[in-house]
Amino acid sequence: MVMYSNGGAYPVPTLPFRVRRKSGLTYTAEAATVFLSDPDHPWFEVSEPPSYDASTHTLNWNGVEWVVAEIVEPEPEPEPQTLAEIMPAPATADIIFAASSPDQIIGVGTAGLIIADEAPDAI
Repeated sequence: MVMYSNGGAYPVPTLPFRVRRKSGLTYTAEAATVFLSDPDHPWFEVSEPPSYDASTHTLNWNGVEWVVAEIVEPEPEPEPQTLAEIMPAPATADIIFAASSPDQIIGVGTAGLIIADEAPDAI
């Protein structure tokens, strides 16, 4: 089945009853088929669309020819990690207390640091 495109528009199966050329002259659809090869004529013949599987491909018209493209599934986005997954165990920090100079260390202490993945209750 032959289809027709008007200046690159999506093809239609039949010409309209009256066709206007670029020069402004009009013809009936029966006479327009004679002038399809004329460069002043905006309509041109298009071959029928190719066969394709609609579940795996799409059919588009690019203004000149039919284009069959494969449907590509997007990559799933990874689930965001929770703070517990990133740092599952409580962390500790060693603190050195200094008095007046680094030579005189008064004591060494260890503080436990617990990071929660939820906001604390308001005080």
